[in-house]
Amino acid sequence: MKLLSLKKTQKFYRAIHAYELFTNKRSKQIFSLYTSTILGLMIGIGVSVVNTRMLGEKQFGDLKFLQSLFMFVATTINFGVFATGGRLLAQSKDDAAKPYLVGNIILMTAVIVMLQIIILLIYSYVPINVHSPEIGKMIRMFSPLLFVFPFQMCFENLMQGDNRIYELSFFRLLPSTLFLFTAIIVNYYIPVHLELTLLMQFGILAVVIIGFIFKFKPRFNFYRQYWPVLFEENKRYGFPVYIGVLAGVATTQAGTIAISYLIDNVNLGYFSLAITISMPLSMIPSV
Repeated sequence: MKLLSLKKTQKFYRAIHAYELFTNKRSKQIFSLYTSTILGLMIGIGVSVVNTRMLGEKQFGDLKFLQSLFMFVATTINFGVFATGGRLLAQSKDDAAKPYLVGNIILMTAVIVMLQIIILLIYSYVPINVHSPEIGKMIRMFSPLLFVFPFQMCFENLMQGDNRIYELSFFRLLPSTLFLFTAIIVNYYIPVHLELTLLMQFGILAVVIIGFIFKFKPRFNFYRQYWPVLFEENKRYGFPVYIGVLAGVATTQAGTIAISYLIDNVNLGYFSLAITISMPLSMIPSV
């Protein structure tokens, strides 16, 4: 009887331990982030399918080229500033100082945005993409909204550093979800072309980013105090991370862009669609 009672007690405590393990804050955050990743992949496939049906193979290829180009430039010119900001937020023990730190990181991001726009405007006047000569016009047309790409990368790092995992999960899902439903509704009433697709995508992302800027409540003074700290930390941490990102993410985007130049944007569209549809397979090793 004592042995039976001991086994029941052990099972009871194991059940309590398992319950505490799966209901603590860290486990909930892991589940939230993993769920948002899975849902993001599914929504991404849905967005690609909808875009393909709305735009056709040529305009869909142009869309993927522009997206890859904008992400490539935003990745190659941030120099690790976003990773540095996330690390400093994670290390900060003073909650009162965090709004000033966030504000100065946002100011640095604004500088990166201006550099990005200048580079892309110069590129838009260089007639080197013979397969899609109208690309330059698209870049100039949507240059005011190109801030969304650096700021998207910025806020992902800030939310990771500040342990805002639930907000990060929401931030990753919201723009693509809103775009998917908006595109379906708009396409029901009027034909959707490339310009309208870019306007919906960038416009929705811009609204989401502006909303998160207000949510963070940044303070933009004391830049003389914070910028030297950011530069010093960037030399020690952010820039080495940036080199690693260049070797991974940036080269992937560069390979996608190369398809446009070496073949054409139609084949780029097919390639991007195949990559998107096969993305769930990459999740299997992490299950």
